Amino acid sequence: MLHLCWPNLAAFRNINYNNTKNKTKVPAPSELISRGGSPKRWAGRLPAMAMLAALASILATDATWANEGDPPASSQLSFSAWNVDTVNKLSPAPDTIVTGTLHISGSSNAGTNARMGLNINRYLGAERFYNAGYTGSRSIVANIEAGHASNTHNITAHQTQRITGTDALGSNDSHATSATHAMSGRLAGSTYPNNYYGFGIAHGAETWSGAIATDFGSNGSFSLTNSSTASVYSTALLTGINGQTADVFNSSWGFTAPDGNRTVTIGVDGMLYQSGAVGVVSAGNSGSGTNTVGGIAAGYNAISVGALRADNDAIPYNRISTFSSRSPNSFFDAQTNQTITNARAAVDIVAPGQNLTLATGNTNATGSNQAGTSFSAPMVAGGAGLLVDAGRDLYAGNTRAIDGRVVKAVLLNSADKLPTWNNGQTLQEGVIRTTQSLDYTFGAGRMNLDQAFDQYVLTAAGGAAGTTDVAGLLGGQAANVGWDFGEVALNGSNQYFLDQMVDANTEFNVTLSWYIDNDPGNLGNFNGNGYNRFANLNLRIFQFDNLVDRNVIGTIAESISLYNAVEHLSFTVDATAFLGIEVIHAGNHWNFDNNTSGEFYGLAWSSTAVPEPSAAVLLLVASAIAGLRRRQRSR
Repeated sequence: MLHLCWPNLAAFRNINYNNTKNKTKVPAPSELISRGGSPKRWAGRLPAMAMLAALASILATDATWANEGDPPASSQLSFSAWNVDTVNKLSPAPDTIVTGTLHISGSSNAGTNARMGLNINRYLGAERFYNAGYTGSRSIVANIEAGHASNTHNITAHQTQRITGTDALGSNDSHATSATHAMSGRLAGSTYPNNYYGFGIAHGAETWSGAIATDFGSNGSFSLTNSSTASVYSTALLTGINGQTADVFNSSWGFTAPDGNRTVTIGVDGMLYQSGAVGVVSAGNSGSGTNTVGGIAAGYNAISVGALRADNDAIPYNRISTFSSRSPNSFFDAQTNQTITNARAAVDIVAPGQNLTLATGNTNATGSNQAGTSFSAPMVAGGAGLLVDAGRDLYAGNTRAIDGRVVKAVLLNSADKLPTWNNGQTLQEGVIRTTQSLDYTFGAGRMNLDQAFDQYVLTAAGGAAGTTDVAGLLGGQAANVGWDFGEVALNGSNQYFLDQMVDANTEFNVTLSWYIDNDPGNLGNFNGNGYNRFANLNLRIFQFDNLVDRNVIGTIAESISLYNAVEHLSFTVDATAFLGIEVIHAGNHWNFDNNTSGEFYGLAWSSTAVPEPSAAVLLLVASAIAGLRRRQRSR
């Protein structure tokens, strides 16, 4: 499975410009693009456990861009300042050509028969969806990058739409073919799990291809313009084709700019905000240094994906690939025009990124040593496609179920925590607290679609989600596992009261996701795009007394990072208790439009309820209480 950000990136010149009149930091128009390839009520009665509790009471959380090597002379880039209209509106120069480079590396132990290796779809839990009839068939997924996936290869020929950007070449590209295979490949003439190597994660999805490169250079380099890029993303996400738009896109390409303050990044974030779609992008292959996540992945609304290595570990894909980019990243404050270093987590999730057998070229060939975040990202895009497929079937008519904020929250919340995962949670005055939100390397962890199925699919359909979108937008009573699409008022909060006590010594996971409000500008070329509003939301877990009074006793845990659009907690519950979730609007980092409305968000959570007692146990307790009362009356 493929990505357009690769290891061994050439050195970059990262020059910041300042407009002295508006004191606005202006990004340089020419940036090195690296193709990451080689490397979301009270019910009128107490539940059984609450009844027992009542009976019991009767009885008694800017480093510089990491460079590897010196660029060849042909890679030296010239820079010029962009025009600035207002503090929050950045206007790109007219179709400045950006040059990108593709860095491909192989893996060391693909073996002599790579097609008979690990079934990654099964390993990542996708078969839970397949067995329920969800292969992505109700979703549209698009792979957008330099070139098109091959329309003659027997694994990627099922594309239904090919979108070529303004002035883009629109030619087939082997890298795009590999990435599309990872996302939604479908081997002609075969059915899964036969020849499983030929099937992407969402192999039943309708597949689109988008091409943005205006030229291909040597050593995998390519060029693009604002027009060639904006025209493809806007068609896929907003204007659509024949009345349809993509539900999910994958982009396995990137460029330097770890602060996210670049026209393309701002523009694509804006299109995701307006469409509510799911964007998935490769984190990059710039190695182990901090502040190395670049391109669209350095934005806020797309899901940024890192890569895992297989090697010869007893548990495959349990460690980060050495080339995978990681944070903390710098943060550009559009209100103050200042850059804060080491400020935010820029990797959201990880997936396999080495030792991959993927389609290449145009002649039904496969390559066994594929590696890169270029390939881990489309796997996550495929996972999003499966969620959208299930959502369209199970929650028909409820578009909130497939909103990108909900899908992102579910995928992150259900991820596996790997051995060295650490999101900075510490115990402070009895409260578990993180100002970091996600692990800087692994994000929320390794994608686990088996757990995602449980947390997203309602219990009647085989999942474990007792709550699948709380009525209204303001929280309320909820089951111990589920998701919600909500809206929190400016400087307000929404509370969720879990309807069963959470068992001691069990894991509690909760994820909050929202989108930054950007203006994408002109849909044909990003002209006039910029920042509108960035809400600062916090996440709190609290203890309350009972389902009748709902008096909050105290705070158990909180994720209060400043500069992310995700808050995440994962901890072990010390003692059995009634627990609730609170989404808090802590103000805006900036609000150039003076918008006083609230912020929409996706929320996903998973906890273990104290087991419900059997009817026999309830009868025994009732008999004991009745006997005690008879004895008390006889005295």
